[in-house]
Parts: sequence; structure tokens; C-alpha cells
Amino acid sequence: MANVKNNPSPRPRFSFMWFWVLVAVAIVGYAVFGDDDPKPIKGDWNMVEELIEGGSVKRMEVLDGRSVSVYLNDHADSLVKQKRFKEMPRSGVQIVYTSHGDAKLFDEQLSAAESVAREADAEAPEVVVEYKYSEKKWYEYIIDFLPWILII
Repeated sequence: MANVKNNPSPRPRFSFMWFWVLVAVAIVGYAVFGDDDPKPIKGDWNMVEELIEGGSVKRMEVLDGRSVSVYLNDHADSLVKQKRFKEMPRSGVQIVYTSHGDAKLFDEQLSAAESVAREADAEAPEVVVEYKYSEKKWYEYIIDFLPWILII
């Protein structure tokens, strides 16, 4: 017994293969179970104008004169049957599009579409429009002056 060496048993070494297996499982798990909240569909003015004329738009939010979020009323559930509205969420912001930034033109187009809706149906709801403006962040001021800084 005295001749038997007291060698510890070899410890198992960490294999980086298990790290990549965990990463792959996380990616597959997110793809299968994650992010079930549907995103609003991308649209344009022609799509929104058609919906306003049909009396389906409840309200619109214009953020900084550029991005427009469209909320539809409860009667718009029948739109999901159409191919272009298939991925549209049932509530919240349902359509987003980028405006050209001219508020006067936007208001004129909106009032023209509402008048067409009222001609078709006298009880067509009026579209509520909210204008929201966000304040500039500190880094946006630096980005605004960056060309001047680089020239000097």
C-alpha cells in the first residue's frame, strides 16, 4: 500500500462546444417562443386614405411631423381577411408610415379624405389627430454641429 501513489483523478475540462450548444438553444427558443407581440404594418398615405374613406380610422398620432401612427376602430377587424392587413395587430398602433413633413398638406389631405367618407356615410366618425413633438437629446445637438466642427 505504501507504493500506491496518491494521484488525484483527472478533472473534466470545460468544452466550448457546450457554450455554442447553449447559444443555439437560446436562439431557437427565442425564435419559437419569443416576441409574440405583432408589430404595426408599414403603410403609406394611399392605404390610410382608403381606410379613412371607409370609416375605419379612429385616431392618428403624428410624431415630430414625420412618423404617423394609425389606430383603427373596432369595425376594422374585417380588414384582417385582406392579404396586406394579415400581419396587422388587433389593437394599439396598427399602421405606421412616414409623412413628408408638410403639416399643411397633411391636414388638407386628411380633410379631403374625411369629406369623401362623410359623403358616403353621413355618420362617419371624425379622425382625431394628435401632434407630438419630442425634445432633442444632448447628443443630437452635437450631431447637428458636427459638420461645422469638422470644417473648422
